[in-house]
Order: sequence, then structure tokens, then C-alpha cells
Amino acid sequence: LEVGCWRGNLLALIAREQPRWKLRGLEPSPFAVERVRQAGLDVEQGFLEDGSLPADSFDGLCGWDVIEHTEDPAEFLRGARRVLRPGGRCILHCPNYASLRRRGKGARWNVLLPEQHRWHFTPATLARLLGEVEAEVIHLSAGPLSLGSRIYAVIHWPG
Repeated sequence: LEVGCWRGNLLALIAREQPRWKLRGLEPSPFAVERVRQAGLDVEQGFLEDGSLPADSFDGLCGWDVIEHTEDPAEFLRGARRVLRPGGRCILHCPNYASLRRRGKGARWNVLLPEQHRWHFTPATLARLLGEVEAEVIHLSAGPLSLGSRIYAVIHWPG
């Protein structure tokens, strides 16, 4: 499951690399959902927190630059845990508020978007949030993550 799949680019790339995987997208934007459907990909309109997806239904979930947009990040993470099967894995990425780039650019940091980003995380605050929702953290790191790295992370999913 890709949460916040936007126009389905990552889903399409993974489908090409892993054609036997059953992939699904979840996206709040009706415009984007229509584009994903036109590309022949499986997508549902909505939010992870709304509970529309069945519990214990996914082996993996990824959310690239999504958690910082949510109304309640803890609820988002609880929703992720709810839809993952036992032993399922979740890969998240969000901007790092503690990054050298953010500190160097200050108010000119290109991801400091008050109209869109409701939350800003550092590795420490993200780890604390994951602890609050009792998520088992296998790996937590900070640094830029290219599209290629994202695809690699999903395709070479541990387990």
C-alpha cells in the first residue's frame, strides 16, 4: 500500500519491477485518484485514518512525505498499524527539520510550507512519536532519499 500515492508514479515503477505484487494506492485528492486510475493502477480515495481499508490487509505500507501533512500523526501511525498484517513493514519518509540544509536556509528552506506541512520532525521527535504508538522501529535515519532509493527500499523489502 502506498499512502499518499499522488499520481501513482512510485506504484507504476514498483509494478514494473515486481509484477506479481498486488499493489494499491491511497490518495485524498480526487484529481490525482482519477489520474492513477487512468494509468490502470488500483487506488482508493481517502485517508488512512478514516478506517476505510480492512484491518490486517497489507504486508507493507510506504508513505513518502505524507506524515507531515496529517492532522494527527499518531492517528496516522495507528492507522498504518491497523491495516498491516502481523509482521508487516512500514517505510516512511519525511523532511528532517534538524537537517543542515534547513538550518542553513532558515525560513527559506524549500519544504517549510506552513499551508501544507502541519508538522515538522527531527529524528528524535519522530522516534518519540513512534515510541508513543508502540511501533517497533527497525531502522531510523536522516538524510536525503532519492526516488531511486525509495524504489530500492520497497523492492528489497526485508522479510
